[in-house]
Amino acid sequence: MKRKILTGMVLAIAIVGIITFFFLRDSGSGDYVLGGVDQQDPGVESAAETAGPGAGEKPGAETSGETGEEEETAGEEEEATQPLLVGRVVGEGQGIAGANVRLYSTGEIEVLMNRVERIVPQGGQMPDIPALLEAVRGELERFRTMGTVVTTDDAGRFELLEGAPGGYFILTIADGWIFKYGDVVSIDPERTAEVTIQLERGSRISGRVVSTSGLAVPGATVIAEYRPPGLPGIGKIVRRVLRMINGEFLKGPFEAVTAEDGSFSLDSLPPGLYDLAASRIEGVESRLELVQSGTDGAVVVLGGPASLRGFLVDGDDLPVGGVVIDLEPIEERITLPPLAAGFGDLANTFNHYLGYTPAKAVSSSDGSFIYRQLGAGKYRVSIQQPGLLPTVKEAVVDWEQNVSIGLVRVNRGKTISGIVRSEDGSPLEGATIIATPESSNFLTMGTMINDFATARLQADSAADGTFSIKGLRRKRYKVSVTKMGFAPASEKNILGGSEEPIEFALKRGLTVKGRVLLAGEEDQPLAGASVEA
Repeated sequence: MKRKILTGMVLAIAIVGIITFFFLRDSGSGDYVLGGVDQQDPGVESAAETAGPGAGEKPGAETSGETGEEEETAGEEEEATQPLLVGRVVGEGQGIAGANVRLYSTGEIEVLMNRVERIVPQGGQMPDIPALLEAVRGELERFRTMGTVVTTDDAGRFELLEGAPGGYFILTIADGWIFKYGDVVSIDPERTAEVTIQLERGSRISGRVVSTSGLAVPGATVIAEYRPPGLPGIGKIVRRVLRMINGEFLKGPFEAVTAEDGSFSLDSLPPGLYDLAASRIEGVESRLELVQSGTDGAVVVLGGPASLRGFLVDGDDLPVGGVVIDLEPIEERITLPPLAAGFGDLANTFNHYLGYTPAKAVSSSDGSFIYRQLGAGKYRVSIQQPGLLPTVKEAVVDWEQNVSIGLVRVNRGKTISGIVRSEDGSPLEGATIIATPESSNFLTMGTMINDFATARLQADSAADGTFSIKGLRRKRYKVSVTKMGFAPASEKNILGGSEEPIEFALKRGLTVKGRVLLAGEEDQPLAGASVEA
């Protein structure tokens, strides 16, 4: 089961990663030169040429000595200010003024990869997918702030005066030009490196954001979401990843703010097809789909916020409180091709984590829940909470409407319970227990992985070792237990709703001890290395 889960997750992440890479790859030749440059400023004459005998003075040894000292001082000052990197950002043969050149250390990229790898739990522990994605976002933000930024002058030139030796990746952003990532430079304090960065002219999408009555909406944020060609269904996830990259790193080329007359212009877009998302109040978003780069006069209608409310009850019409209800626009749902339809729930789970959704609502003690500040559209109300069978209901809201969807009934499903002990009979707290269907195939694998990603069929043992997994269907399951320091265990063919509790006796895991030594250094220990079995 674990291999199937990991395989599916790796494939999904790999697809997104590869597509993102191809979108962000170097779009031009990106010619660059590494090497030393002549540090003498051609605009400054040497002291020997400018220095001469003063009025009434005769040139002599003393005067020559003073001149030599001046030359030596000037040489020291020039050496002290020698730049590590000089370069120029050009487009269509001209220097580009005001371009931001950001340098990211290749060493820091390696550190980032190691830190992200360590976020994943080790020792058989099951990861918290939403927490993992949030942690990755945090690492990306930490990495972004570590970049060094220089700005080009009126001629498109820039200099880097200080920095650690080593390799650097370069990200270049300029208004009206397509951002570029892929140029590489090597910093060496013994010489000055040179780089020339070629940018291509960006495509434009312009238009206005207006209210439902046609009035201008100033101060609205408009984001262009790229639509990768030839990616039915999963393209929405790719757009969300690209939107996150735009927010975390690019900070601009795909985003604009409307003026007093509601107008906006996005001038630095790569050619292609886009969706425009406009918002002024958090959570209230309006979309205009399938906008081709080069379009002028696009109109996005952004009205006032709407709300949606309802009541959560069980099969006996009793209120159910403390339940998290998710809401997402139907148009944002991913529809996969028939052969991959079984992975639809999993794809939408990741889309939900990466993309736009209003804040989660929690039902109160009387079962009521409400969503405020919604945009117009058709929504999907869903419950994927541990202890309950999945529940789905749809609703339509228009701008500034207050809509009630009435009662939403949930089913508590069947339960599997038991106790986890050590070999000596002591109860074990904090063990992770997961139930997976006994029978699975390619069509049901996506649902199984989605249950894992949402932790719907997962529980932790209490202080007395007991556990209870609710929200099961009446079918047979395999129940697996893991805990750090103990060997994993499982029981098969357990019927959902069985009244007989399961008992697990976990054996202590084997211990492997050793040392990590530096290669080529006899008996030289290496501290801080990560060792996995």
